[in-house]
Amino acid sequence: MNVQEIVGFQKELLNKLLDYKEQNQDFTFLLRKNATARVKAGYCFHGSEEYLALGFFNELDTKSRVPTINLSYNYKSDATFFQVSYREKTEILEKFYSEVVSHLEKNVKRFKIKEVKKQNDEKTVYFIFEVNFDEALKISLDSIIPDIKELIEKHALGSSLLVTEEDLTRDMKKLEDCWSNQLKNEQALAKGTEGTEKALQKGINQILYGPPGTGKTYNTVIKAVEICDPDFKGDYDAVKDRYKELKEDGRIEFVTFHQSYGYEEFIEGIRAETDPNSGSISYSVVDGIFKRLCDKSKAQTKTSQLEQAIQKLKVDCEEDIELATSRGNKFYLTYRGGRTFRIHPLDTKKEIADYPASIENIIKLYNGDNEIYNYSYVKGILEFLKSNYGVPEEPEKLDNAPYVIIIDEINRGNMSKIFGELITLIEDDKRLGKPNEMTVRLPVSGDEFGVPSNLHIIGTMNTADRSIAMMDTALRRRFEFVEMMPDAEVFDDFGNNGIINVQLKDGASFDLNLKDMLNKINQRIEVLYDREHTIGHAYFMSLKESATIDKLSSIFKNKVIPLLAEYFFEDWEKIRMVLGDNQKENSKRQFVIEKESVKYNDLFGPKVDLGSDDERKVYERNPEALKHAESYFGIYSEVS
Repeated sequence: MNVQEIVGFQKELLNKLLDYKEQNQDFTFLLRKNATARVKAGYCFHGSEEYLALGFFNELDTKSRVPTINLSYNYKSDATFFQVSYREKTEILEKFYSEVVSHLEKNVKRFKIKEVKKQNDEKTVYFIFEVNFDEALKISLDSIIPDIKELIEKHALGSSLLVTEEDLTRDMKKLEDCWSNQLKNEQALAKGTEGTEKALQKGINQILYGPPGTGKTYNTVIKAVEICDPDFKGDYDAVKDRYKELKEDGRIEFVTFHQSYGYEEFIEGIRAETDPNSGSISYSVVDGIFKRLCDKSKAQTKTSQLEQAIQKLKVDCEEDIELATSRGNKFYLTYRGGRTFRIHPLDTKKEIADYPASIENIIKLYNGDNEIYNYSYVKGILEFLKSNYGVPEEPEKLDNAPYVIIIDEINRGNMSKIFGELITLIEDDKRLGKPNEMTVRLPVSGDEFGVPSNLHIIGTMNTADRSIAMMDTALRRRFEFVEMMPDAEVFDDFGNNGIINVQLKDGASFDLNLKDMLNKINQRIEVLYDREHTIGHAYFMSLKESATIDKLSSIFKNKVIPLLAEYFFEDWEKIRMVLGDNQKENSKRQFVIEKESVKYNDLFGPKVDLGSDDERKVYERNPEALKHAESYFGIYSEVS
């Protein structure tokens, strides 16, 4: 195998393991941890260009370069073997190691092992399989690993040997971040629509992630238009106009996830409807935004004439209209608002018989989907629309046009709760029409459902949001991640290499190097905190049209300083360091002023003990500093 084939093999193996984990929640395994050249090339596991070493437990031997208990595969010889390798000599580990080897030796037939080889004074043992890698992997996962876990439990070694869920999630994120950074280095973000096309990847599921104010939502507009109308060219204003047109046509949908958002809003749910006349309550299945867009992108037919006819029928149905099914069973049709018509069969023996007929089901039936609720009545409505409202006998077929759903703040929602059983279906190769096409039966409606291959998912993720947990590993691997970091180079578009002329209230002005200022702020944040909590360039983009001291001071007062206060948990000494206040000799030009220290005894009396220190520094924001040029100069250069 060449490097590209090895990377493909390892990525496929990673997907198999994560699929297995979805069915076996306690299952964990080892990944490569360090951003080596092999990791950057796409390797997921230990090993080299000659072999793969898939580890299932933490290393017993700190001197070994591969996991001490692993499933190995030799790329050249196509041989697969289970390896146990141990060199350190501690009594408890020696006993555990011996029992693992002994157990494997006693069960060679059960595990389909054809040969056992020992090296290094019997401290390295190879159990060579008689079957291929895929079968050996299944035997290892289903039989060998559970048996070894029992031995680990017997010797009370779980805390040191078992790979935790947190370890796996952390290492998975390291790999993805490394791959994303490598891609960014190879494919640097360019300016404007053309640059964004080059930078954003072509994956059908992708997430733009980065600190606040880096243009993630801004770029979803560009990306959505690029997908839906690849031949469209123009500046951002033109792109926005085209985006609105596509949204009105139903080709693009936008939704924001939050903590209360659920499966019912995204996929489907049951909604109660009250009859305003009788007061009776009925229940109907209502499709969520994702399912509606999936159905629309699957249909790929022009239904505008049908939809217009339905609108007219709604008006005409304010009073009962008599219709009939294809078998001649008569019923009254009424519309009382919402997304359903109401049906009352004339030959019913019940005093009250009121059934729903969903508008969505009328459209589905028109597009050839017969698996719908109340089929005979829905068909009667459709035939009535064809006969009386000029609806064509069959819908006009369209090209396989792409659709896009944009999910803003995707990591704010409970991903497992929102996507449910569709987590597997959104994978590229499991879409409808793909080689590994998969469908599921939805639990509410009972519909057989799959995700079409022409529906793109674009998400945004704010890396600075500390109110949410890390994204679920099973979902993370189904998206390509595009990092979007602060880019001070965009200020070059303002003219004069990022230097702007800021107008003061008295008519005077001063030149401010916006690029140097933002870079200096973010360099300090990276040192004091991390790169995921930097300040995005988008906060300052409004200065391009008009740079005034009022606008600049408002940005710092209402956006930058409050964001820093959130990042550093109101540690004002660090905030002063980020803004360069600690280097400004003139306190009147400091955004945050260090006041006189407060002595505890003076404030609370001598009998209060508040720790070893007898005083505390107190800080306050200085609104006056926001009005002066020197305050901003002092962020990136020395001022008196």
